[in-house]
This record gives sequence, structure tokens and C-alpha cells, in this order.
Amino acid sequence: KDQLKLEDILRAVSLVSSADAKGSLFDRIATLVPTLAGSKGSSPLTQPGLKVDFYAPNPSNVARETLQAMTPSGTGVATTIVMDQPVLKTRDAFALMFTGHIAIDKPGKYTFFINSDDGSRFYLDGELLIDNDGLHGMVEKQGTVQLTAGLHAIIATYFDNGGGDGLTMSWNGPDMTKQEIPANVLVSAAEQTIQDLGIQAMMEVPGNDAAKTKLLASLLKERASVNTSLQSLSMIPTESWPKEQLGNLAEAALSYLASREPRERNSDQAQLALQLAEGVKTRLDAAGRTRFEKQLAEVVVPLIPLGTVRERMIYDRETIAVQAGRPVEFRLTNTDNMPHNFAIVLPSFMAEVGELAEATGRDPDAAARNFIPQSDKILVASKLVQPEQSDSIFFEVPKEPGIYPYVCTYPGHWRRMYGALYVVADLPAYETDSAAYLAANTLEMKDDLLKYLGRNTDWQLDDLKGDVMHLAHRANNFEVGQQLFKAAACIGCHKLNNQGNNIGPDLTKLPPEYSKVDVLEHLLNPSKKIDKKYQSNIIELTSGKVLTGLITEETGDAIKLIDNPATPEKVTTIPKTEIESRTLSEVSIMPKGVLNKLTREEIFDLLAYVLGGGDKKNALFEEHEHGK
Repeated sequence: KDQLKLEDILRAVSLVSSADAKGSLFDRIATLVPTLAGSKGSSPLTQPGLKVDFYAPNPSNVARETLQAMTPSGTGVATTIVMDQPVLKTRDAFALMFTGHIAIDKPGKYTFFINSDDGSRFYLDGELLIDNDGLHGMVEKQGTVQLTAGLHAIIATYFDNGGGDGLTMSWNGPDMTKQEIPANVLVSAAEQTIQDLGIQAMMEVPGNDAAKTKLLASLLKERASVNTSLQSLSMIPTESWPKEQLGNLAEAALSYLASREPRERNSDQAQLALQLAEGVKTRLDAAGRTRFEKQLAEVVVPLIPLGTVRERMIYDRETIAVQAGRPVEFRLTNTDNMPHNFAIVLPSFMAEVGELAEATGRDPDAAARNFIPQSDKILVASKLVQPEQSDSIFFEVPKEPGIYPYVCTYPGHWRRMYGALYVVADLPAYETDSAAYLAANTLEMKDDLLKYLGRNTDWQLDDLKGDVMHLAHRANNFEVGQQLFKAAACIGCHKLNNQGNNIGPDLTKLPPEYSKVDVLEHLLNPSKKIDKKYQSNIIELTSGKVLTGLITEETGDAIKLIDNPATPEKVTTIPKTEIESRTLSEVSIMPKGVLNKLTREEIFDLLAYVLGGGDKKNALFEEHEHGK
């Protein structure tokens, strides 16, 4: 009872409207905080079980977004993911949402199974892993994912529409056969400690920045209520930190980061510690800053952002440099309108991995492995990142310097979407003068496609159309055109000379009314005129999810969609009741800028190869004699 009264008092500090009255409380709160019970260490507190919310009546689907928009009729704690829960108020026409974390002891590949009557879904680390939604009897579906050791966020949803019912979840993984998910691995965030409340009450009192900093620094030194202390320090202006506390704050930041596993050093809490470290650096003299930066470099895992370029099917960075033998974390953010992934490959093996990705892109397990081919030449890989989503990839950089390709292995992408990871022995020297460093430390570029990096001419029709009219009088090179048909990624979607795929229009059957300039314009601006047969649809679902793809069939009740033309057998059936809106995309599935990496002469060789139907005997490749 005494603790409950104290909690109420601490929470009430925020309700005090008078600044003077709040100020008079500071000394008492500051004296009290170190004596309160709090958390030790930097790990977040957890408690057994998952939060479970009960909803009635049930919605038509149990997408996470659908339930989050509703108000639960009851909330409780679930020890396992099953239908029978104390929170149930009825046995018909209801929905449940389980929220929390699953504790993974051994890293590796895990398969989750959800069996339900009626619908259910399972989300892992913010992504939908299993969709078993809809009206049906007991049906089991599964999803497979690669997991690291530690806590992973989960959400399981379920609804019963009446009649039969049931819900169970099971899993298998490293050294474990299929079994029900046990209670001891299901946890949720614990309530905040009373020391957390005390710190928050202290921060409600205006002023006293120096005293607050001193107290928070002492808590961090003792590793008490680390998370709340870091959050509170971020609210105090750096210039208000007492000079005599800079050493303690620096030690706290270094200690916190060193205590985390390397793959956790870019978490939200770790970012607060890094923010603290950056603040300390601004207050140190030159010599102190240099010493601290060296210490910080030993514990920081560089966070490297990597994006995609909309409509271009390329990454937004062609080259990245990293220190050999030191871990890094990539943050891939996809702003394109199609999915992408990211894989780092051993030097000289990008083509082998890319061709394997295409050869296995239609295998039954392709989607489950994120379209990453099974190869020992791949050092690390991301999930398949959907539009407007992101993924973090922790990477132990090899000790051997070299130029390591990174590439998207989603079917049809690898010949165009790639970059070069420079693994160097001395990153500061490389960043100071990369040309001088590479002159003194030769790194061999072993993958042919990487030689096109650095070229990026935004060719316009006016730049080229004058010379196109004289294409028949030019010494066109068949072999170069054939090679560029691969290098420019044309072969990924078009078939010519018995090479390539039948995803885009057949280039041997170009419309007779097309002139040379028309074909060139299509290469430069593929979205200017889109054949309806190859025009994508943008489908927005009632759950908020957006799908883009080609509609292959439509009935009164549903549509069938292919989201990747390279895998036409993988069809998604979408009930029309789940469609919020649908529009025709004005963006071609052929990316813009396919000629940007080519020189003027290479463009004409490629154009001749296309116009000549991939036939070496075509008149465009006859030898021309001039001056007669």
C-alpha cells in the first residue's frame, strides 16, 4: 500500500501547475530517486506472457491494422497462444490479438505454424509471416524465417465468426521438432519500475539541469534504470552538463554500448547512448575529443543507410567503403514500387549468384527464403523488403580486403541492381583520398558488371536521335550489342536470339510502324506508352496494405494478381471484399534509365542488336566501305 501511495504521488507531480510549487519538490525527489527500486543493467525488463485483447463483435478480417483501429472489450495476459483465454466474454463472433515478444535462444531457421477456425494471422518483427485469414474450418498454414538470438516482436490475431472454432500455434527450429510454442519463451514488456517513475517525476520539475545530470550520471555509473536515465539525459541541453560530469557521461555511453551485443548497438536505446557520446564530444577539448573518439570507435557499429531509386531498379549508392574485420549494420529502405532484397557476395561470384537466383526464382521455397538463392558464395542477405518498408542487416565484414559485390537477387533484378562494397584495411585513409589509397593498395575488380559503376548519363532523346537516323551507315558491333543486351538487364525480361525471358514484349515482333527513333524513345522512357497487357495495377486493401502487379484473371468475387512477372506461377488471389481501391499504374514495369550506364557508341550497338532481331546476318551488321 505504501508503494502504491508513493507511485500515486510521483505520478501527480506532472499535475502540479505552479512552477514554484514544482521547484520546491526537486530536492526531496532527487534525494528519493537513488533509494527507489529499479532495474539493473541495460536490458529491457520483461514479464511472462503476452498481452491479449478481446474484441466483439468480430471484424471481417484480423489484419493487425484492422484490430488496432478497434477498441478492445477486454484485456488480459495469455501464457500461450490458444483460443481459450480468461478474457473471453463470448464463444462466438469475437476476435483476439496477442502482442509481445518471443525469446529465441539459438539463432537459425524457424518455421511457425498457425492452425485456426476461422481466420488468423501471425506477424514477426513487424512483418506479416503467415496469412491464414478468412472464413474456414480448421486450417493450418506456416511460414519460415531466419532468426537471430534474442527477443523478437510478435503479434498473433484470430477471429471466430460462429459455429466451430479453435486456435493453436506451434513451431520447429534448430535441434527442435515441431511442437507447441511453450509459455517460457513468450514474454511482454514489464511495467515501469518505481525508480523510473521517480526519474520521470524529477524531470517534470523545471530547471536544476546540473543537479539532474549529476544524479543521472551516477545512476548510469551504477547501471541502474539505464534506459530511463538515457532518455532523460537526452532532454537536458548539452551545454547544461557540468564539466566535472563529462567523464562519467563518457564512461556511461561507452559502457552501455560495450555491454550490448554488436548487432544490438544501433537499437533505439543504443542511439540514445550514441547521442550522449556525441554531446560529450562537443564539450571536450581537441586532445580529449581525439582520445574519446578512438575509444568510441572500438564499440560503435557503423549504421550504413542504403535506399532504392523509384522507377529505376537501382540502389541509391553504387559504392560503399567499410573497415576490414569490423562489424557494420546496413539499413535498407525501399522507396520503389516493387520489392527488393540485398545480398553481399564473394568477389567474382556475382554472375553465378545472379543466375542461380533466376534459375531458382520459381522454386516452391523461393518466397520463404526471400528470393535469396542457396549459395555459400553469399556472405549475408536481407529479407525481401516490400515498398515503403525497411530491413536491418548486421554484417561481420571479412578481414580480407577486396571489392565485394552487393546485389538484389529478386528475379530479373541482378543484372541492373548492384553495387561495390570496398573492404579496405585503413578506412580513414581511404575516406581521406580514395584515389591515392587505391593507387597504393590495389583492389582487383573481379566482377564484370561492376565495371559499369560510375557511369550515369541521363540520356535524352535529343542527345541521340540525330545519329540514330544514320544507324544503317554505322559500323555496328554485333558482339558488343549482344553483351550489352545482358549488361543493361534487357535479357531479364525480353527474349532475343534464343536468350532471355518472355516477361516483357517480344522484341522480334516490334510493330511495323515503329521507327528507329520510336524504339530508342521506348528505351529511354518506358512509361511514355505502356502496352495494356503489361500495365500494372495498384491494389490498396482494406487492411492498408498496397499490392502492385499484373491482373491475370478476374471474377465477380476476386482477382488474381502476379506481383513479379518473373514468377508468373506465383499468383495471389484477392477477394474483392478486401479491396479498398484499384488504379492502373502509370509506371512501366521496365525501369527508367536502362541506358544511363552506357556510352553513346554502346547505345547504338545495343539499338542495332534489338532492331536487327539479334541476328548477326542482319543488314545493320554488314561491313560498310566508305570513300568509294
